[in-house]
Amino acid sequence: RKGYILYFNSAGALVFILGPGPGVTISQVVAAAPSTNTWNHLAFTYDGSSTRIGMKLYVNGTPQSLSYFGQSTVTGTIKVPSTPFQISGEDGSAANGVNGKIDEVAMFDSELSASQVFSMYNDGTPNNILPLNPVSWHRFESLTTNGGVVTTADSSGNGLTGTVENGASLSTEVP
Repeated sequence: RKGYILYFNSAGALVFILGPGPGVTISQVVAAAPSTNTWNHLAFTYDGSSTRIGMKLYVNGTPQSLSYFGQSTVTGTIKVPSTPFQISGEDGSAANGVNGKIDEVAMFDSELSASQVFSMYNDGTPNNILPLNPVSWHRFESLTTNGGVVTTADSSGNGLTGTVENGASLSTEVP
């Protein structure tokens, strides 16, 4: 579980974890659950400060009040270049996948400010985020099937094509 994890726990709360390795949590923050049966914009950031206070969660452009768990300092590396970034599921499988729809997923290599997150939210209508320089941006609007493998284009211009796996179903419904 090395890296970032964002999920809903059994109580329905939103949890963001930074983890250094298998089964070990560096630090986690928990916020109240957003509304169900509607599109929500979720964003999490980490400022690289080596403290859990540097972790932030936003729901629909608004910073959330957080409860902190785990270690107060963040040490070790959370980046593993050989491990693919996975949206929903865990460790390359569909286990613990999202029971819902996901659209407009972006990854950045620096922390976004609260105003940048709010701009991305754009009152619930996806905004052009290219000026924010995403490392990858998967809008799920351009899908290609080749030999049974479904891929999604990277709208950032960096060519980081994504793969749709583990029984995910595709929908044309957008926020």
